[in-house]
Amino acid sequence: MVVEFLVFVVFCYIFYGVWLARHLLNRWRTRRREATLVRLVASFAGKPVSEAQRALGPPVEILDGPSGRRLYVWRPPASRAIPPAPGVVVVTTTVEADGTVAETSWRTI
Repeated sequence: MVVEFLVFVVFCYIFYGVWLARHLLNRWRTRRREATLVRLVASFAGKPVSEAQRALGPPVEILDGPSGRRLYVWRPPASRAIPPAPGVVVVTTTVEADGTVAETSWRTI
């Protein structure tokens, strides 16, 4: 009876330890991805859209606006520049008529 109880307690500690390790790893990956995205997205402002395409790969979607601006949309696994983490990251870039990046944003779905 005592042995079964000790085995149960040890199992509970191991189960909790594995759960905690996975939780902490996912949190670390998410923070790492967010820091990389903030740096990456900030580096595109005012530069040609070709630099964003070089860093992120080909866009999934390009939408033309009525004012001559374009919206470029990227979703993983388009780039190895974005570290893996739970969720899906969508990066959008608004490009002026002359091909320079006006604004870039990202979000996790």
